[in-house]
Amino acid sequence: MSLVTAKAICETTPVVAKTRPDPALLLERSPARELIAAEPPSACHLVGGAIRDWLLESELAHDWDLVVDGQGAAYAARLARRLGGRVVEPGGTRFAIHRVVAAAMRIDIWDRHGTPLDSELARRDFTINSIALDLADGTLYDPLRGCRDLAAGRLRANRPETFRDDPLRILRLIRFELDLPGFEATAETLAAARHAVTLLPTVSPERIREELDRILSRRPAERLGGRLTELDLHPRLWAAETVAANGSPSRRRGGDEPTEPPDREQRP
Repeated sequence: MSLVTAKAICETTPVVAKTRPDPALLLERSPARELIAAEPPSACHLVGGAIRDWLLESELAHDWDLVVDGQGAAYAARLARRLGGRVVEPGGTRFAIHRVVAAAMRIDIWDRHGTPLDSELARRDFTINSIALDLADGTLYDPLRGCRDLAAGRLRANRPETFRDDPLRILRLIRFELDLPGFEATAETLAAARHAVTLLPTVSPERIREELDRILSRRPAERLGGRLTELDLHPRLWAAETVAANGSPSRRRGGDEPTEPPDREQRP
């Protein structure tokens, strides 16, 4: 990862960001070409880690996120046929997400069904993961000023409620600090995470364990230990393990429908 590239941003407004490298060039890469060839809906934006990593000139993730306004299921079916993959519905009937799984790729298509794009982006975790690229014309849309945070090496939560909406984001915050050299969480973001740690045991044990596995595979360990202590996470994680031993709260509520939304963020 390189902050030098992100710092080459020449102009940022609350709506449109002009950057180097040109994000529109991302659409010429695979699998972006396949996304376009599958005839996306007129309102279709690439969001999340793919854009972040492109602006940092890092290796692109294998998991991509798209936000569409209607026709999400039909577009997912076309894309799956083109990629030789299949469509799964990780959100069941409660969450409008269609996942295309093909070879080593996973593409999540979120259907906002008329919800303003700004609102959909605000539901995501951090500003650097909330930049949107219009597949139709390559316009970069950045209402939360994620490009400026990329340039400054800042991890900033989208809203004060970010961690209360999904407490697992507390662990993701630590993972992003480990994965993105030179990046640090803002004081306000750390305070919001600290205030939400009591909610971490409400997250399903499977999600916690998966995130912990990713975190523990990162280095340096001393930075990890410092953040865990600062956020008072050790006892919360023990509580989560107790929940894991007794069964997931989401499963105890019964039924096959997911009780938590699939993740609205790219895994680096």
